[in-house]
Amino acid sequence: MGFKKPFDKISYFLLKEWLFFASLAGLILSSLFLQRFPLYERKDFEIIFLLFVQFSLIKGLENAGLFEIISSFLHGRKYLVLKLLLASLLLSPLITNDLALLILCPLALTLKISHPELFFTLLAIAANAGSALTPLGNPQNLFIYWFFRVNLGDFIKEIFPLSLVSSLFILLIACFVFGKEKSPCKVNLSTIKFNKYRIIFHLILFLMGLGLIFKIFPLKIGFILIFFNLLSEKSNIKVDFFLLGTFFFFFGFTDNLRELFRFHSFHPHYIFLSAVILSQFMSNVPAALFLSDFTSNWAALLWGVNVGGFGNLIGSLANIIAYRFYLQKFNRHKRFILVFHILNYFFLVLGIILYYLLKG
Repeated sequence: MGFKKPFDKISYFLLKEWLFFASLAGLILSSLFLQRFPLYERKDFEIIFLLFVQFSLIKGLENAGLFEIISSFLHGRKYLVLKLLLASLLLSPLITNDLALLILCPLALTLKISHPELFFTLLAIAANAGSALTPLGNPQNLFIYWFFRVNLGDFIKEIFPLSLVSSLFILLIACFVFGKEKSPCKVNLSTIKFNKYRIIFHLILFLMGLGLIFKIFPLKIGFILIFFNLLSEKSNIKVDFFLLGTFFFFFGFTDNLRELFRFHSFHPHYIFLSAVILSQFMSNVPAALFLSDFTSNWAALLWGVNVGGFGNLIGSLANIIAYRFYLQKFNRHKRFILVFHILNYFFLVLGIILYYLLKG
């Protein structure tokens, strides 16, 4: 993306990282108003460190060329559209929804698709629906899993209905619209270069990183993983530090808010609806951070922020990623926005109905 003036580059950066600066402003203003510095707990720093380790290990897999190989397996003239949507559903629980889209969207841009607005919308919805299933799927899930000390089996069992029902609707829509469509791909996959031993090495590091998340290994093993990850390639440290900073500032901001309002727990249905609504205005990651100090009901919060990932573009960073890639090739902004919001609000309403059907 080119910028004609330095101001354009600065404004783009501020727009891209607005959550970071908003959380910093909230922390500073609330601290000045209350004349106190927020209290950080040990688990706050554990979550930030865990996210850093996970982001770095995934970056190592990316630099090793694993994701290019995954893309090559998706190549084929028949049913490639459906393959990409399935890949979004299956990859996002393992490598986060954002990274799944960063892998699949460039390949999707090479396709000749009859309904690109619908396809890129479904690709984003699939990433959000699939990522809801596991703590690895997105930052808010990992935060909830670690913050509330949730059992892995309970976590997956709780959110499985949302992921399953959403996935079925995605595939039904895709089969109806794209089922018989053949989409040639212009990617020259023979040019992919990779070292299998390097990939195996980073896969081992990644699996050990999963051991940290699932509490098989002590958290301090993360320092060893980071050391070997950087020993392989220094650029593996280039992770989203602004997202990590957002977590840090929000932990302090929410602690100040808890001190200001002096309340802690709400009814689960209130937490669920609050998470859904707040996600539409501040995205689902900060919504999870904001509400975590006001409830002990992790299940309602988990449902809320994952359902809240549907809806408008702001609901989830994955939505923004799909939108940006769409604009690289197609100049139909208004059409995309219309299709995107109609379909996404359908899935948001579907998620709300499903929650109340199961929770009463």
